[in-house]
Amino acid sequence: MKLIIQNISKIISLTSEEETIFLSRTETKQYKAKTILLSSGEVSKSTYFVNSGILRSFNINDNIIEHVLHFACQG
Repeated sequence: MKLIIQNISKIISLTSEEETIFLSRTETKQYKAKTILLSSGEVSKSTYFVNSGILRSFNINDNIIEHVLHFACQG
């Protein structure tokens, strides 16, 4: 959780009370490789932060060709 606070601190300053409130409203989950977090047509109700590893966003067109839209790396 320190990594997300470090990233937030690059933009704004949080008091220790604000950090505590923020962290109380977050949860850490671990996913296995190739886990699909959001499928086509679904609306995301979450925001993700990558503590370790990498997250990939992609689209599959009508010809079943995969197009990577972006990567989210650690931090």
